[in-house]
Amino acid sequence: MSSEGGGLEAQQELSRLIAQELYEVIPEHADEVRYVVSMFVQYSQSKTLLYQDGEEVGSLSGVGNVKSNARSLREAMYTPQGGTWFSAVFRVFRDGRMKASYNYDEEPVVTDVRGRPRDIMPALYAKDLEVFPRSEKATPAWLAAKVEAGRAQIAQIEADERARRAES
Repeated sequence: MSSEGGGLEAQQELSRLIAQELYEVIPEHADEVRYVVSMFVQYSQSKTLLYQDGEEVGSLSGVGNVKSNARSLREAMYTPQGGTWFSAVFRVFRDGRMKASYNYDEEPVVTDVRGRPRDIMPALYAKDLEVFPRSEKATPAWLAAKVEAGRAQIAQIEADERARRAES
């Protein structure tokens, strides 16, 4: 991305859309819905959880355009110096309040189908940093290491592909 994200108005509108869609799906037996997402340029993982009195009481799948709006919000929140977030939690309450938190600096937790943490292919971090560059100061050590490994991974994939084409 060569310029600043979509600006404050775009961020506010996308946040409003996310909140509205989540608010509309809060069932009677819950007082809060949480949309938890980890997102990269070429990969995302999300879940929508229901809470009552602070305790998880269920989940929902495929809530409207929330994932698409979160992706757009991630783009809108990009800044050339700081990059953009890797994960976020959107909390919407029955009384209409919304709270959101964004993770710009910590390695996001991605899980397998059983909920156990799993590693993300380093090439995804490299591609993400290519699309959403950040200053060196805003690049945590863990991210720099992942990007370095990812670039090596991409170079190997490209070399393998060139070798396959040469053999054909």
